[in-house]
This record gives sequence, structure tokens and C-alpha cells, in this order.
Amino acid sequence: MKQQGRFIRLYERVKPLTNNQIALEPWLGLNVKISYLADRKKDKLLSLGLHLIRGEVIEQFQEKLETRELSSQIPDYCFTMSTMIKPESGVKRLYGLMERYAHEEPDDWAVKAVQKWKEDSELLNQFYEGTSDTSVEYEIERQALKTLYEPKISLTIENGGLFYLQQKRGG
Repeated sequence: MKQQGRFIRLYERVKPLTNNQIALEPWLGLNVKISYLADRKKDKLLSLGLHLIRGEVIEQFQEKLETRELSSQIPDYCFTMSTMIKPESGVKRLYGLMERYAHEEPDDWAVKAVQKWKEDSELLNQFYEGTSDTSVEYEIERQALKTLYEPKISLTIENGGLFYLQQKRGG
């Protein structure tokens, strides 16, 4: 699992109507880029949030965060609730969900790449057919075709963080 980007800790800015304490619940948010690689490349960005107490997972977490006012400082009269799920295991859980999502997507792109790989391999075989002492060059070109066409899926964590949000407004 390649990790880059940055991780942050933010708190929802809430203004208590009374002097009562307001609980802020912990969420882990991850933005992951899924890359579908073959002779062409397609990227897709996924944003998931995991409630670190209930274990609830929501999609498009980044969009939900954008509707809230966030701060790097915990607001007055607020406290953070303890997590039941450790952030490290939460990252693994979300990453696993994203891997499953990536592999469940339609694979027509991979089928097309394999078909083109097969066609180009047949051309390569025809080109080297009947020639002698060309095994090194043939192997180099065969490996180049594999590198070009072999379908791969890669996931990269772009960024993420811990977000403490007021519960009554939902995740």
C-alpha cells in the first residue's frame, strides 16, 4: 500500500446554545485514487468516511465535509469521544473496501487490452517466424508488449484525516 499526501485532524466548529458540553464524534476520512492501467490509463477518485465508534461507512465523505465549518482547534464547550476502532485498523478497513470496489468495476478496459496484447503478440510471432538466433530480441519485444498491455489496478491514498463532527447533523 503506497501512502503519500497528507493526513490532518480537524474539528467541526459548533456554537453551543447553552453552556452544555457538545460531543464531537470521530470519523476517519480517506481520499483514494484508483488507477486502471493498461495501454491506456483511467483514474477514479473515491472518498470514504468511517465512523470510528459505530463502524458505519459512508461514500462521498469529502462532499459531506465541505458542508461543514472545520477548524484545527477544538471549539469551546466541546469534547471528543474516544474511538472504538483504532485509526490504523480503520485505514486498513477502508483500503480493503476500496480494493474490493476497484475489482468489482466493469473490466471491459482489461478485456480490450488483453485482446490487443494477443493481436500484437501474434504479429510479433509472425515477424520472428523462420528467423534464427533472435531469441534475445524476441524476448525483449515480448516483454515490452506485456509491460504495455498487462492490465493492472493501483490504489494510492491521496490524503485523509481524523474529523471530529457533531452527531446530530449526521455523518
